[in-house]
Amino acid sequence: MHKSTNPTNYEASNSISIILSQILNIPLGLPHKFIRLVYPGYDMRSGCIKDVTAHINMEKAINRFFFGGILGFTDMPNGEERHLKIPKFDIKLLITLFRSSIVERDDYLKYSDESEEMNRILRSMNMRIPHDLVKAFIHSDSLLHLDYIRFKRGNWLSSTKFFDGERVKKNTKSFRFSLKDAACVRILEASGYIKVPDQFYGTISSEWKME
Repeated sequence: MHKSTNPTNYEASNSISIILSQILNIPLGLPHKFIRLVYPGYDMRSGCIKDVTAHINMEKAINRFFFGGILGFTDMPNGEERHLKIPKFDIKLLITLFRSSIVERDDYLKYSDESEEMNRILRSMNMRIPHDLVKAFIHSDSLLHLDYIRFKRGNWLSSTKFFDGERVKKNTKSFRFSLKDAACVRILEASGYIKVPDQFYGTISSEWKME
């Protein structure tokens, strides 16, 4: 998300990615290996990000990660300044990232149903999850398995609490569209990424969405 919006500014895009990964590895507890840049001050001098020294530091980066923010880029060929909105990292974003990572074949995904900012995030992701793996989890989970059987009996077109028949009608070639937010929450919870209140799934309706 912090890479230059100018596709020809390769050096700035590469250096800012490394700088940010070094800044965030320790506070986020991520596995990492320290990398020493040959030109550590390059991106600070390149004019890629407006007021870069004020925005590229640990405190500002962590705040943007959890609460979102706006960055200004000043390296466009025509001299135009472009502003990029960075969404906050919450459960709603996590659901979108998870659902959009599910692939059914080894090709590039098209995210026409997402915003420009979200597309930028999704294109930068390296993680891909085979849809067969997600289906295997669904069949092994007591909540999702029974609901999926009902969904399958309805020819994948009748919506249930966890699966969306309406979206399948519009996007028949993609399994990920059948997963409602509640199904994604269940998978993320069982995988240890989020926590939900006791009796949560018994209290939500089939119309529930993450707000």
